[in-house]
Amino acid sequence: MKIKYVKALDREVEFMIWDTAGQEYYDAITKRYYRGASGALIVFSITDRQSFLDINKWYDKLKGECGDIPTYIIQNKIDLLNESKVNDKEANDFAKQIGLNIFKVSAKDDIMVNEVFDNLAIDFFKNGKY
Repeated sequence: MKIKYVKALDREVEFMIWDTAGQEYYDAITKRYYRGASGALIVFSITDRQSFLDINKWYDKLKGECGDIPTYIIQNKIDLLNESKVNDKEANDFAKQIGLNIFKVSAKDDIMVNEVFDNLAIDFFKNGKY
C-alpha cells in the first residue's frame, strides 16, 4: 500500500498495489486481485520480449474481470536501452492499437514512476469513480 499526494488533485490518494510478476503460478489467484480494482498497470520489461508479448493476455484477463478501468502499459527498464528486445515504435504502435497510454519508466532509477501514479489517480477521479 502506498499513500501519495497528487498535486493536480490537491489530495492524498491511497494505492493498493498487487504485483503478479506475470507468473503463471499466480494465474489462478489473479481474479481475486482484479476484483474491485480501480486502475491497472500492465508492466513489461524492455529486456524481456516475452513480457511484451504477454500484454494482450493480461489485458484480456483484466478487461474480463474489471471492465473499463484506467489502464496503462508500462515500458520498464529504460535504463537498459542497450539491452532492449522491444523497440519503441513497436511498443508505441501496440499501445495505440489497443487504445492504451504507454509510459516509459525505470523503476530502478525512479524515472517517470511518480508521473504514472499521478496520471492513474487523475484518470480515476476524472471518470467520477470515487
